[in-house]
Amino acid sequence: MNDPETNMHVLDAAYRPFPTFEKWASQTSVDSVRWDRYNASLRNRSELAPETLSRAREIAKRAAALDTGAIEGLYEVDRGFTYTVAFETAAWEVELSKKGENVRSLFEAQLHAYDYVLDLATKAEPISEAAIRVLHEEVCRAQSTYRVMTAIGPQEQTLTKGRYKALSNHVRTRDGVDHSYAPVDVTPAEMARLVAEMRSDSFLAAHPVLQAAYAHYGLVVIHPFADGNGRVARALASAFTYRAISMPIVILSEHKEAYLDALESADKGEYQVFVDFMAARSFDTITMVAEATKGELSSQNADNA
Repeated sequence: MNDPETNMHVLDAAYRPFPTFEKWASQTSVDSVRWDRYNASLRNRSELAPETLSRAREIAKRAAALDTGAIEGLYEVDRGFTYTVAFETAAWEVELSKKGENVRSLFEAQLHAYDYVLDLATKAEPISEAAIRVLHEEVCRAQSTYRVMTAIGPQEQTLTKGRYKALSNHVRTRDGVDHSYAPVDVTPAEMARLVAEMRSDSFLAAHPVLQAAYAHYGLVVIHPFADGNGRVARALASAFTYRAISMPIVILSEHKEAYLDALESADKGEYQVFVDFMAARSFDTITMVAEATKGELSSQNADNA
């Protein structure tokens, strides 16, 4: 936001830092009984061929990668289109091409970003600032500019990838209210603090949904990059579910309003609302994988009868 009538110093001063993980964990919880019940459906599919499970997880990754861009308004999708691309049905490339070549480039960059997150999760290394900057480079690889408001109206500016913002990026919300992110001069310190929280013993011992929700929320509160923060946050959150259940969190574009509502609730200190949203999307993802393997499991059981 570069509204000439807006005092950036006032917006900078209004920034409210993200909570410590200790505070976050003390005010939130995950329905572990439901989590275990859903994960049982995955364990029951352990008898499937590895390539079948790998295929199901690829479907989840493709859905997450496609809709993360749609949530940002880079292009439009609906569930039918998302599933066409995610399941790679016969017409998926034709349908994707109808959206324009730029959409395919964005999608492929976002796919690479989720591959990068999976690699991070597989290595089980602590999340670092360097890794988050590389994740930004990956997710925004196909994007060269971003739109900003100036004194003479909206303009396209060059997007610098993998570097923290050089200009304030406060926004005006859906309700027309100015919302403050971390000021430029405190962004490096806030990112260092977020990474330190994600390396703490309490964080590393926490439920993966609590980890995912906290990492996501902390990053969007800071908004460290000029653009692409939401896409980075959603991919980063998936690192923790990848480690726990070998799959990302799929947030479909149809969940956008509920997603924004949950983030706004968290801004008011109602952290449980956002944790519940992230848990629900995790359950949705597990269901997607279970449904994708249902036919294979039935066929295999029949063959073994």
